[in-house]
Amino acid sequence: MKILYTSIFAFLFTFSSIGQNTFNIRTNYGFPAAVLTSIFPMDSCIYASGIIADSVFPYNTSAIFIKMDLSAQILLLKTLTSAQKTFEPWFGGLKSLAGGSFLMPAYSIDSTMKTVLIKYNHLGDTLFTREYFNPFYPAQDFIQPRGGIAICKNGESVTNNWITISDANTNIYLIKTDSNGKVKWSKMLGDNYWERPSSILATDNGCVIIGGIKTNDNMTTENFSYRTFLTGLDTSGQIQWTWLSPESWGLRDAARDMVLLEDGSLVIASGIGHEQQRPSVNVVYFDKAVFKLNPQRELEWEVVFPDPELVMNS
Repeated sequence: MKILYTSIFAFLFTFSSIGQNTFNIRTNYGFPAAVLTSIFPMDSCIYASGIIADSVFPYNTSAIFIKMDLSAQILLLKTLTSAQKTFEPWFGGLKSLAGGSFLMPAYSIDSTMKTVLIKYNHLGDTLFTREYFNPFYPAQDFIQPRGGIAICKNGESVTNNWITISDANTNIYLIKTDSNGKVKWSKMLGDNYWERPSSILATDNGCVIIGGIKTNDNMTTENFSYRTFLTGLDTSGQIQWTWLSPESWGLRDAARDMVLLEDGSLVIASGIGHEQQRPSVNVVYFDKAVFKLNPQRELEWEVVFPDPELVMNS
């Protein structure tokens, strides 16, 4: 049986590699430190974005935009830097727009933390940056774009943000903007539990689906509740439906990524949790899992990928 698996793997690997360019290149793009957080491949080139750190005072982290050929040779490289603030697209989310431009969510820190929307043209020139505060500012200023950005019709977009609403609670905060970054509406999702966004997608009719997690991390140090969280909103930001993984499923990870199928089903990348005892605060480890919900958001199937370290330790 092992020989059969090996042969099939070798055949598939060989077949899938025929005619494809492959590369393995290490570079810092000319900076002391560089991290790519988004890759956007196209037929004739590859776009990427990420973060750089400069060696010149005040050492602010900055955003980088790169265009490469299909062998990863750099065709252009542009930076967005400021001596007064950082630009930090740590969580990826580079998306293409009609006409060849790109949109990237990030956050920025000067004296205050803000979500930033960066729009580039196809040459990596910055067309605009727009900043958005935590709605509870100045009492709370923490805000980070988590889980990417959904591109809707007419160049509109919805940014998925994680915010603090108090020193002990976090919520999901959505911001819909027009093609110039002007706010059309904003929406906060959450209650007295701890909610964190992790994914977002746009439907063909302009609605959005938010993926995340709801936990009681802010209430206890043991006997945790971790539930996969999904919400659908219409074009005006009104909640159409909300789904939580059943308590009977046990500890569940966030909806890390989602694919919406033609019939309205959702395939979701998530995980199954295992709480482990610790002297002060317990921790939760996850086996990876992928499951499918039908259009009525009922479970059709699930595949679990056990963590080898958890299997060995147990």
